Amino acid sequence: MSLSVVLDERRALQLDSAGRIILRIPIGVGLTPREMVSRGEQHSLFDPAPTESGYEWPAGSGVFVTSQELAALCPIGQAGDSVEVNLLQGFSRSKPVGKARITVVAVEPLELISDTTIRAEGYENWTEYAFHWNRRYPGTPWDVDPVCWVAEICQSTS
Repeated sequence: MSLSVVLDERRALQLDSAGRIILRIPIGVGLTPREMVSRGEQHSLFDPAPTESGYEWPAGSGVFVTSQELAALCPIGQAGDSVEVNLLQGFSRSKPVGKARITVVAVEPLELISDTTIRAEGYENWTEYAFHWNRRYPGTPWDVDPVCWVAEICQSTS
C-alpha cells in the first residue's frame, strides 16, 4: 500500500499548470554513500569490476543497500503506479483532488538538486525552496543534505 501525495497550493498549482511535478521525500541524514562490487560479469582482467552504488542504511548500521533497493522502498509507490493526490487543508487535513501516475523513482542527496528541478517542484529559487523544505520536513533540514526519494508524478488522463 502506498501513501497518497499531499500537495500545498503552490505545488498543486505546479502539477495543474505543468501536468507534472517532481517530489523529494527525505530518507535520512548521515547516510554514507558506498560503492560495492556487484555480481555482474567482468569481460576481461583489464575491465573494471562492475559496481553498484548505494548507502549504508540506516546510518551507522553497517548494512549496505543499493540505490535500486532503496528506491523500491519509496513510500508513495513505484514507476507506473497510480497515486491519490490530496490538497493540504488547514490543521494537517487534506482533501482528495484526483489521481496521478508515478513516472520515475530514484534516490539522491538533496544537494544534487538543480535550478531546473527547483522550478519543476514549483519554486522560483533555492532560497524559497529551502524555506519551504524546512517547514515541511523540520526533522531533516536542507542544510544537513538529506538523502531523498525523488519521484516524478504526472497528472492522470483518466
